[in-house]
Amino acid sequence: MDLITRHIISRLSSRTPTQPMQDDCWRINAHFYGPHVLTGAAGGASLVFGARSGVFGLQLAHRNPGQLVFIVERDPELREIVAESAQNLGAANLTLYSSPEECFVRTGSDHQKFGLVCIEQDWFSHELLLTLSRNVRVENLVGEFHEWQTSPLWLHRQSRRMAQRFHWHNHTLNLPLVGKAFAGPDVSVVVPAYGIENYIDQCVESLVSQTLEEIDIIIVDDGARDRSGQRADEWARRDARVRVIHQPNAGCAAARSNGLKAATGLFVGLVDGDDWVDAPMFQALAESAVRFTSDMAQCGYRHCYDSDNTWQDEPESFALAGGIGQGNGLIANPRDLIPQRPTIWRRIYRRDFLTDHGIDFPMAIRRFDDLPFHFMTLALAERLSIVNACYYNYRQQRPGQDIGIVDERLNVHFPIFRILKEFVNQHHSRDLEDTLIMAQVASHEWALSVIERDLRKSYRLAAKYDLFGDSVTLSGDEIIKVIRRHNRRQAWWANSVRRQIGSGEKMWEAVKGFAK
Repeated sequence: MDLITRHIISRLSSRTPTQPMQDDCWRINAHFYGPHVLTGAAGGASLVFGARSGVFGLQLAHRNPGQLVFIVERDPELREIVAESAQNLGAANLTLYSSPEECFVRTGSDHQKFGLVCIEQDWFSHELLLTLSRNVRVENLVGEFHEWQTSPLWLHRQSRRMAQRFHWHNHTLNLPLVGKAFAGPDVSVVVPAYGIENYIDQCVESLVSQTLEEIDIIIVDDGARDRSGQRADEWARRDARVRVIHQPNAGCAAARSNGLKAATGLFVGLVDGDDWVDAPMFQALAESAVRFTSDMAQCGYRHCYDSDNTWQDEPESFALAGGIGQGNGLIANPRDLIPQRPTIWRRIYRRDFLTDHGIDFPMAIRRFDDLPFHFMTLALAERLSIVNACYYNYRQQRPGQDIGIVDERLNVHFPIFRILKEFVNQHHSRDLEDTLIMAQVASHEWALSVIERDLRKSYRLAAKYDLFGDSVTLSGDEIIKVIRRHNRRQAWWANSVRRQIGSGEKMWEAVKGFAK
């Protein structure tokens, strides 16, 4: 307990309730309302709803003697007790009121700027937040709530539009809900469109039908030769939330990158134009991301087969660091997901997380651009939350899909892994290098299982050099040990690649720049 708090306690009224006083001291020491709570009020008066023991309001008054402090408290006896404590402390800048209406009338606080507004849990209500948003401007908004009182997403949205910074304590999860001023929609969804005129209507229909109303839909027409671009324009005329970008054909990576640059949402989602999503998807993802203060949030997905109109949920299991039941919660280590199939389209990403880390799509890569994006986001994300429901419908067996490629275009893996090796060098840690090795093994083993027979030898030689001749720091024996630790069968496969005759360097040099 610091000296100021000790001094305030020594001046408290003898009638001050003990337990609330102890709780308030703990809250101050534990930074219950965030780091700005006692230092951010210099820009204006402080307004506190709920006196509790009075210690918090007295702290504000004592630390900022030149600023007014208003406390709104229903209980007349408690108002008397806090007023007596303020008199003992000599805090003439502290005033108590019985209701928000009395406070606003007496202070003339219409559109007044407050340095701090604090709302104790018993005072929390939608009505109070809406009243404040109409009457005051706030630098720092802090408080506490239970999820039975409000949706975290609603509270996040309301807070970021009325305050420069906010810090709520969510008692349901015992976690903070934090953020800063932001005026855009909750989510921007980027949809690349090329050669999908038979599918794009189903995709966009599923997006405009989302339960999340604050959504921004950006369709990027990648110089499509069919009517994909025209159909996108028709949707834009029908729904103001839909925007269309037309660009010369440059590949999916360029389309996604340009869509990200045009995004205005707090979060960004990426949906392939031949897929579709269930109506609750982006509402659930946004809710998960804000309640856990996540860099990313993801849901499950299902494979949907055009040949017989059947579907199958993709089974998944995760180690959770914190959960809220039924498999929802925070992933223990986002990097654990890197060796899995890239599924960037069933996630949302906090937009400032992407921009702060400079994460984008490599425009020179014409296909499988999801792999480096998948790797980089999971490598750098501190918090990834899970929605345990399959909301994304991943179409299979469509002609022209990249997953159907079986020829030399699979050589694009080699420039992709050159990009990722540079990334690992920049953000190096031993576990990240291990993860890259497992991603290489997974990609090369899959490619060799589907590539045309007459191309297998050249691909295997290039894969040999990629794995063992162009490693980041580890020797060949160390690489085998890494793979064996994760998967003994894949270690056997990697050893068989390593034992091939020839270094593979010439073949790797021939294909490492392959990006088309």
